[in-house]
Amino acid sequence: MTVTQIDDRPFTTLTEQIKQLQTRGMHISDIDNVISILGRENYYNVINGYKDLFLKKDANGNKSIPEEYIENVSFDEVYSLFLFDRDLRNIFMHYLLILENNIKARIAYRFSEKYRDGESYLDVNCYNDDDNLKEDVEKLVVELEKVIVSKSDSEVSNAIKHHRDNYKKVPLWVLVNFITLGNINYMYKSLDTELRECIAKDLSISHKKEYSQKHQITSEIVDSVLKMAVLFRNVCAHEDRLYNFKVHRKPRFSTAAKVLNIPIRLLDGSCFSMFSCLKLMLTYDQHQEMKCRIEDLFDKYSNYFSSIDFSMILNTMSFKGSWQDYF
Repeated sequence: MTVTQIDDRPFTTLTEQIKQLQTRGMHISDIDNVISILGRENYYNVINGYKDLFLKKDANGNKSIPEEYIENVSFDEVYSLFLFDRDLRNIFMHYLLILENNIKARIAYRFSEKYRDGESYLDVNCYNDDDNLKEDVEKLVVELEKVIVSKSDSEVSNAIKHHRDNYKKVPLWVLVNFITLGNINYMYKSLDTELRECIAKDLSISHKKEYSQKHQITSEIVDSVLKMAVLFRNVCAHEDRLYNFKVHRKPRFSTAAKVLNIPIRLLDGSCFSMFSCLKLMLTYDQHQEMKCRIEDLFDKYSNYFSSIDFSMILNTMSFKGSWQDYF
C-alpha cells in the first residue's frame, strides 16, 4: 500500500514569513514593499523558487539545516532573479512559438501533399507501420479526433467548426493551429520515413539559404529539437523556473553540434542548448534578434546582484564565457 505523505507545515502569515527570512540571514529593507510583492507573486514562487543560489552550502553542495542565506543577501536580489527568469521565459516563448508555427506549416503542407483526402491524418495507415510506433500512432489519432470534436461542438466560432459545418472535413493545415507542440512532436516521429526526410530536407534547404552552411539537417536532429522544444515550451507556458532548467535525458546532439558548429559538450540540455538549436528552425534575422534580446536582458540584470556574481546565473544556464562567438 502506498502511503500518501501529508504536508502538515502550519500556515504562516506574510509577516511571519518575512521574519523567518530575516532570522535565516536575508536582509529586508522595506517590509511593506516585500509584503506587497509576496501578496501578488506568492511566497512559494519567489522564495522557494529562486533561493537556491543564495543559500549556504557545505563543500559537497548540501544546504545547511535549517537553511541559512550567504552573507549580505537581500530580498531584492532573490526577487530580481525571479523577474529575470520571467523576462527570460517571455523571450524564449516568443521564439518557441515561431519554431512551432514553422514545423506545423511544413508538416501540414507535406502530409497534405502526399495524402490528398481531407482527413487522412485520422487514418493510421497514413503513418509509419513500424510496430514500435503503433501505440503512439493510435494515441495521436485519438488526440486529433478529440480536438476536432471539442472544437466542432464549441459555442465559440472557430476554423474547425466552420470547416466541419460547411465542408464536412477539416484539412490538416487548419487543424495544426489547434493542436499542441507535443502532438506535433509525436506526429513527426510517427510519419513514414519518406515524409520525415522530406520535411527535414525542407528545413535543411531553408537553413543553408539563411546561414550559408553545408551540413544537412536530418530527421533525427528534428526529433531531438522538437523533443527539447516541447519541454522548454511547457516550462515557459506554466511559468516554471527556466534559468536552471535542463532536460533530464539529454537529446542526441552529436550531428546537431556539427551543423551548428558548437562543441557537443556545450549542448547539455540547458537554456543555451535550446537557444542554439532554435537556430536550426529560425531565420537568421529571427535568431539574431533573439540573441540581441538575450544580451540586453543580461546587461539589464548584471548589476542587480551583489552577494553572488551574475556569472553564476549565466553558468547555470550554460551561457558561459564568450558564448556569442558561436553566433
